[in-house]
Amino acid sequence: MHNRYRRPMLSGYNATLLNVFVNKLELFGIGYSWGGYSSLAVYNDPAEMGERRFFKLEKNHHLIRLHIGLEDTNDLINDLKN
Repeated sequence: MHNRYRRPMLSGYNATLLNVFVNKLELFGIGYSWGGYSSLAVYNDPAEMGERRFFKLEKNHHLIRLHIGLEDTNDLINDLKN
């Protein structure tokens, strides 16, 4: 599998810190993408996912879903780094 298709798992964080991270993003809206052109981010709490599993999340692994829109790539990368 090509490296860009791997899904890095976030470990060592808790839901509160991950929600703070998502809420501090300035260029990303919060929510799921329905095919729009704006960048979006959403934290998926494993407890809220129920039985729907697209891949295995180990204990203490978390997932933030990103939809990358048409904003400048460097601006988005800087937003994620901050």
